[in-house]
Amino acid sequence: MANEIYPVSWWGSPVENGWGGIYYNLAATTSTWYASQLGAGTKDGTSEANASDATSIPYASMGVRDTLYLMDTITEPLNIGVSDIDIRGDLAGRELIHNTEVANPTSGFQWLNAGVARMYGGTYTKGNINCILFDGAYNLETFNVIVSDCRNNQNISLDGTGTAVLNDLTSTGALDDGVTGHDSANVTIQGLNTNISGNSEGIAMAGTSVLKIRNCTITGNTNADVSFAVDAEDCTFGIIKPLLNDVVKLNRVTITNIIDDQGGADYNITNSVVNDVFFRSSSTGTIEQSLIKSDFDAVGNLTFSKCRFLGDIRPNGGEHTFKHNFFSNEISDNHSFEASNVIVNVYYNVFKAIPDSKQVALVRAGTTWNSNNNTYMSETLVSQRGLGTYITITESNSIITNLNRGFNAYGGSPISNTNLFYNATSSGVTENNSVSGDPLFVDVANDDFSLGALSPAIGAGLSLTENEGIDTANWGNGVDESPIVTTKLQGANWDIGAYIS
Repeated sequence: MANEIYPVSWWGSPVENGWGGIYYNLAATTSTWYASQLGAGTKDGTSEANASDATSIPYASMGVRDTLYLMDTITEPLNIGVSDIDIRGDLAGRELIHNTEVANPTSGFQWLNAGVARMYGGTYTKGNINCILFDGAYNLETFNVIVSDCRNNQNISLDGTGTAVLNDLTSTGALDDGVTGHDSANVTIQGLNTNISGNSEGIAMAGTSVLKIRNCTITGNTNADVSFAVDAEDCTFGIIKPLLNDVVKLNRVTITNIIDDQGGADYNITNSVVNDVFFRSSSTGTIEQSLIKSDFDAVGNLTFSKCRFLGDIRPNGGEHTFKHNFFSNEISDNHSFEASNVIVNVYYNVFKAIPDSKQVALVRAGTTWNSNNNTYMSETLVSQRGLGTYITITESNSIITNLNRGFNAYGGSPISNTNLFYNATSSGVTENNSVSGDPLFVDVANDDFSLGALSPAIGAGLSLTENEGIDTANWGNGVDESPIVTTKLQGANWDIGAYIS
């Protein structure tokens, strides 16, 4: 055939197209080969009727981009002796089942220093140490491959310096990992039809290997669905267990069980829903525009921005920043926010109290409290309390409303600068320039705490340093939606509370 120009993902010799791009020039046709357990006909592998046997596959005769069909049940170990070919186990009516349980090799299927490699379909099962092993400097892509029931270790082991993209992979029932990366492997797992479940651990990485996951649901593994550092988008996981210093990047991810930090990871979580989370004292990073549905201790050095919290949050140790969040306290019978022995920076948040006789926010001994422009409230005036403190703090430009007691001084001498009080009393508090009146929230029943046009909080605040507040907020349904929050800067005359008019 005539020379044809193909996209960069195809194989061949690279050429320039004249517009600055690199393409591959394929000058030769490719051949198709066939193999089965016992072979057939002449066994030269050139046709289905003349399939080679599994111990005599003619690798030496294969060229770049040739296709090798593996057919029926094969029990022999397969050590692929050529690079740059397609391995297919999806011939209609003769789909591959590669079962090496009786032969008992270390790895049932292995492809070492494969160069470019592609695998389509087929089932690889009952391997001893691995069902599939890649090692060396490979560039692998798989499509709809099924791997199962490794008896002693991993279903798929990706070692060396290779790059692997696993599309719509099924990996189940491994004694150890469904997929593992060692050394400096670069692994991407993607596809809505991915099924990595029923393993001890779904995906576990080691060394300096890198893991990306896209458009997957990975749940139902015993110890963890993902261990190690991970970069994931548009995914659902049950359990993630990052290790010390692992980088965890999650965007549009749902965690149905827990992020269980094993040593102190570095987090970048956005637009996500997290059922439960456990941080270590060395945890760092940012959690933004996400829903966290559990009570949890905030330890380490973390920033929470534009989030919704359903439980009680306990900053304890390190330094933490909370900006533009909503603490709705729908599952806890404790204080909405409780800080102890910690530095906390608390700006432009909404704290809503649910439990009777509890504080919307409580500041305990050993805490440094940096704060302004928050909203502390309850929906019903019963015995809920606003901001309680055991130390001397200053709270400025905040709305403290619809509470049985706005401030509670358990110790120290709290100072209230230019706050707005409505239907609330204070205890042991020095008040400076406070104003009163209904803040005229637009729609409390639907969690809209923006200020109505005639609110006495508009333009009545002090001019301070932290000047970026909430403009609009959709806090979501509190079940499976992450918040969407926008912000804006204060004008010449500052508003009181978390929202800026």
